Amino acid sequence: MYDTIVVLLIICIKLCFLQVLHKILSSKMGRTADAVEIVVENQPQEDADTDSVQPPIQENEKQSEERKFMAAMLSLAVVICNENMISKEDFACATPRDGAVAKKLKEILQVNKQSTAQCLRIVKLTCQVVIVVIEVKPSCIAHFNEHNFKGTLAEALETMSEVDDCMLFAGNECEVIKPARSLTSLVKEAHELLKTAQEQGNWYV
Repeated sequence: MYDTIVVLLIICIKLCFLQVLHKILSSKMGRTADAVEIVVENQPQEDADTDSVQPPIQENEKQSEERKFMAAMLSLAVVICNENMISKEDFACATPRDGAVAKKLKEILQVNKQSTAQCLRIVKLTCQVVIVVIEVKPSCIAHFNEHNFKGTLAEALETMSEVDDCMLFAGNECEVIKPARSLTSLVKEAHELLKTAQEQGNWYV
């Protein structure tokens, strides 16, 4: 009876991870509409004096909800992997081989390079997912390199370092990893893992 329960629990966790991964990959975050939002928000005030370029309140609320949902999915993915709820073999089978994960994670990073607490949380969670993927499935290194992840992470850190310092000082109960880690430490770890894997040739594993 106990063994049956364990087997069923493992199956449920696998299915949960597959659903989480699907939600992340199929998310519209990072596509054209979000890119337009970034351009509009960063546009100088004198160039944004018409109603046509201002995103509606409803649209901002929708994007805020999308960010909350994405943060929840990324957080769940991090917990499942960090707590060893899924094996390396199952993780490898669940993730696409065509670089879709690396591409989507880069899109998420790029569209959330804004100095807000909500965007910071998504960027930090994305960094944690990158670290997990590198550790569990080194063959993804090639895809991360194709999308210049070192540069993307460095840009995100440069943009969000001040808000990150403020959030660490104020404390954040929403952090997945306790104690809370700075974005600097997460980016540094990701960079070191990418460098080490390259030196060892693990991207062919």
